[in-house]
Amino acid sequence: MSILNEPGFINDYRTDPQGTMKFATHLHKIGTLKTMPAAWTDYYLPESADLNGN
Repeated sequence: MSILNEPGFINDYRTDPQGTMKFATHLHKIGTLKTMPAAWTDYYLPESADLNGN
């Protein structure tokens, strides 16, 4: 089963980032990300910072 099919992981597709911190948490947990980002804006371009993402 793909992580993207997990219930509550990604509910719908939008232009603003949704659920990225859940994904980052998973990647950090399994060791892919060595440093956990404090916010989704840490790994998106600055132009995206005004979007209502999470």
